[in-house]
Amino acid sequence: MLNDIIITKRNDRFVVPVKVENKNKFKGIIQDYSSSGETIFIEPQAVVELSNKIQMLRNEEAREIEKILIELSEEIKIYIQELKTNLHILVDIDFTFAKAKYAKTNNCTKPIVGNEIDLMQARHPLLPMDEVIANDIHFNNYRVIIITGPNTGGKTVALKTLGLLSIMAQCGMLIPVKAGSKVLLFDNIFADIGDEQSIEQSLSTFSSHMKNIIRITEKLTTDSLVLLDELGSGTDPKEGASLAISLLEYIKVRGSFIMATTHYPELKAYAYNNADVVNASTKFDIDTLSPTYKLSIGIPGRSNAFEISRRLGLNAKIIDTAKDNMDFNNTEISTLINKLEDQSRFLEDKIAQSEEESNQLRQSRLQFDEKLIVFESKNLQLRNIAEEEAKKVIYTAKLEAQKIIDELLKYQDGVKLHKLVEQKSALNRLGEQFVKTTKVVKQTHKLAQGDKVRVLSFGQSATITKLLPKSNYEVKMGILTTTIHKSDLEFIEKKPLKKKSQPIVTYSGKRSVSLELDLRGFRFEDAMIEVSKYIDNLIVNKMKQASIIHGHGTNALKFGVQEYLKGNKYIKHYRYGKGGEGGSGVTVIELN
Repeated sequence: MLNDIIITKRNDRFVVPVKVENKNKFKGIIQDYSSSGETIFIEPQAVVELSNKIQMLRNEEAREIEKILIELSEEIKIYIQELKTNLHILVDIDFTFAKAKYAKTNNCTKPIVGNEIDLMQARHPLLPMDEVIANDIHFNNYRVIIITGPNTGGKTVALKTLGLLSIMAQCGMLIPVKAGSKVLLFDNIFADIGDEQSIEQSLSTFSSHMKNIIRITEKLTTDSLVLLDELGSGTDPKEGASLAISLLEYIKVRGSFIMATTHYPELKAYAYNNADVVNASTKFDIDTLSPTYKLSIGIPGRSNAFEISRRLGLNAKIIDTAKDNMDFNNTEISTLINKLEDQSRFLEDKIAQSEEESNQLRQSRLQFDEKLIVFESKNLQLRNIAEEEAKKVIYTAKLEAQKIIDELLKYQDGVKLHKLVEQKSALNRLGEQFVKTTKVVKQTHKLAQGDKVRVLSFGQSATITKLLPKSNYEVKMGILTTTIHKSDLEFIEKKPLKKKSQPIVTYSGKRSVSLELDLRGFRFEDAMIEVSKYIDNLIVNKMKQASIIHGHGTNALKFGVQEYLKGNKYIKHYRYGKGGEGGSGVTVIELN
């Protein structure tokens, strides 16, 4: 009796497909017919009661669900305000994440909100990133941009890009522009874009445009943005051009920003004759008959109708006749504009070439600076390595020299100890030149003879005794006189003025004097003062021989003492101490 051995559902009841000729033989309830009428879907009598029970249970379930929902609704009714607040918060969070996701996907940036419009590398937000052409859109000293050029060249896309990016910025969204772009918050954004013909309302192209423009002029405010596509089209060209100029002037004087597209050459001339209006164009490649979608502000565009028609194969006689039929005045205006356009494009190409060369020079400079840094780093590294090696060599030599001196001191008779010590001191000075650092200071005071200065490389104060050529100075540090360049000198104070006074000779020395002067622990300058006082005491007490204990140390004190004795006319002779006198750590003097 069945058409097929299956169980299916009709009207939410379980049925089987029965052949139409067996409908009276098969006991059950008919639930449906097939579209062909050859099959009847019958619910067998054996399952009718079971299906009814299932339906009753479903109804009970629905009533229980409704009861539960009513109870839950009563329980949460008291929290309705909190739930509404949570809903608003979740909507804000969802909106914020949606904006962030869009910004990340489309490489958007945060514009600077200010008092000007300067969109750099602006992209239409709805076009694919790998296909869209980025353009610079900016209003500098003008409030009106008139875009001209051939159809399908991207004029309308430029209008929509400015409008959409402005709306996105005012919604708190990041926009697809280069970092550093600037936007202005508008009071209103008006747009008349596209053909709004309506058969139902009996509106033509011109009428539909004019209806929108009337609405715009009625609601216009200061700091509005007005976007007008194909301004003045759909009517007589002369009347349309005149009306377009009048509309632009009306909107402009009310402080609004305007971007409009047109094909009328009169509007190009209008832009040239007004300082706050600028021409713009979308470029078109005549050779390939394809638009580049590149917006150029400051350069008017050409419709290129004749040239495009010629390349598409239109008869040349038709094109020539069309040129002859053009109004002479319009032809003159077009010729002038074409010349200006050629000059502008030439300058634009030169600027682009100059910028490219400037970028190349900048890259070369960066590469040179990087190489210079690497070179200086390697040079410093090699110099440090060389100095470390020199230190090691000198340190080893000093150890060897000290060993030799110590050995010779065992046989000091007949050996000129001061010569050995002088050689060791020279070796010490050789090592010091690798460890001392010279600080170059800028001198604001003009150094003069008698000024007190600090010798940076020695860390000692000195007095200028003579001015030498090539910014060199002769200075005296204690008993040492040497030549120093001014870069190694730091001014301390001027030469003190001498007070006129009567010469008074006094003596404050001791009446009794020791046969030994111990200078160990004294600083160099203080030691020299003590030596001078000690010699005076010896002379006053008529002593003929004494010992000065200076020790070894760096040998600076030892050589300073002997340098002082060498120039003292009261010293007859001096020598290092012998084995029982302290060796080379003591200088024995004999007075006249």
